[in-house]
Amino acid sequence: CSRQIPELRSRKYIIPTIVSQLAGNWDTFQEAVAGIKKNMVLAVNDHAKELLVAPYKKASVGGDFNWLIVIDALDELEELGGFNILKELLKNIAGIHSLKLLVTSRPDQQIVECCQVKGSKYLK
Repeated sequence: CSRQIPELRSRKYIIPTIVSQLAGNWDTFQEAVAGIKKNMVLAVNDHAKELLVAPYKKASVGGDFNWLIVIDALDELEELGGFNILKELLKNIAGIHSLKLLVTSRPDQQIVECCQVKGSKYLK
């Protein structure tokens, strides 16, 4: 993420970028993503569930691997974008043990609260 470049400070590009990177490095995931309706890219609030998690679960059946998603400078997303995308990701990847998330950010109270997993209201 970056404040300097409009495309890198908009929440709507985060999940599609992650999906594109996974698809480019994992053929089975690429096949699972191919079945997604094109208009789903416009449904920003459903990105984590529909673009990332659903194809991930489909592609990972029987697999023995781990993936790490790294989001750098999450605090540089506009408005509440960083908080909202993190909340969406944490809620949707909970229970998927082969998918890990690493986030960097300047101190941001909402992001910190969202990451306090134990008892987090965002993971329910």
